[in-house]
Amino acid sequence: MCDYGKGIDINTAKWLSLEHACIYMTGLSENTVLKHIREGDIYGIRKGGKWVIDRESIDEYYNTERAAERILFERIKAKRGRRRKVDSTKLRML
Repeated sequence: MCDYGKGIDINTAKWLSLEHACIYMTGLSENTVLKHIREGDIYGIRKGGKWVIDRESIDEYYNTERAAERILFERIKAKRGRRRKVDSTKLRML
């Protein structure tokens, strides 16, 4: 098990806390990380009421084609959402 203290090196630790996994996965929310666990994308278990996530499973997930497709889809969705907000603002100004 990894050290859950502040001095943890998330790039080398075998197991990450949920908080550290969020940081390691480039700032994803806890809900998104838990969604990846539920969908079987990454491996995580509850130990003593806290989540521990296998860092290597995160690396494997990011190296899969499924991850690349999901990341691309989320970026497109985010751009569309921003575009809609801008368009609706312009409409109100007219």
